[in-house]
Amino acid sequence: MVGISKISFKIRDNLSGIKSFNGYIDGKWVLMEFDTKTASLWHTFDDSTNQGKHTLEVIVSDMKNNIKNYSISFYK
Repeated sequence: MVGISKISFKIRDNLSGIKSFNGYIDGKWVLMEFDTKTASLWHTFDDSTNQGKHTLEVIVSDMKNNIKNYSISFYK
């Protein structure tokens, strides 16, 4: 992820729709932005994400309160 300004995902729910989404880097909440037209969810890195190994967790829930967690490690 060195030199990359943001990380993005595609999220969707074909039935009830997306209710909420949250992102965490190393357990700390980070701002995630969502474009409904493209179903794109992204986080733009800032100075608070230092060099080294990090863990990103994204939690998405739909209108029926089904929850999906996605976790990945990355290096910046």
